Amino acid sequence: MLSFVKNDEGLFMLSLIVTFLGAFLTLMVMRPIANKIGLVDKPNYRKRHQGAIPLIGGVSLFVGNLCYYLMEWEQLRLPYLYLFSIFVLLAIGILDDRFDISPFLRAGIQAVLAILMIDLGNVYLDHFGQILGPFQLTLGSIGLVITVFATIAIINAFNMIDGIDGLLGGLSCVSLRRLAF
Repeated sequence: MLSFVKNDEGLFMLSLIVTFLGAFLTLMVMRPIANKIGLVDKPNYRKRHQGAIPLIGGVSLFVGNLCYYLMEWEQLRLPYLYLFSIFVLLAIGILDDRFDISPFLRAGIQAVLAILMIDLGNVYLDHFGQILGPFQLTLGSIGLVITVFATIAIINAFNMIDGIDGLLGGLSCVSLRRLAF
């Protein structure tokens, strides 16, 4: 094995490199396929781009996440829940790009995924920390509802900024790095 992989930082760097390569190679492989099957965004009165743009960013993010999850499988609390959730989000995203799915249906599916995360993963917002100064703002039961709405909001916020190449990935890295450290 490579010598730099003998410590945690080396493993972290390796997983970042594999994740990036998986996502990047997916973009290269999927571009002609998207053009062939008509999974493209065409310019109209709301869009300024020239020509048909392949709608493959979600597939690339899925493969990048999949690469990471496979490398860090033992470290994940509920890997099957993660895989199921990102697969469902990918499927809904592709179907929406192709057929324009109702936003209410998309939000409903996102809410179900958030509820699964809460129920199976026991992951929810129970406090906002010391947002009001030295006192911790505890949410109680309303934290479950806030978690569902926050999850839907985050999914859709990231979905809205995916129109500029690299913006979603860059903002994700900055946000998640801040949360991680």
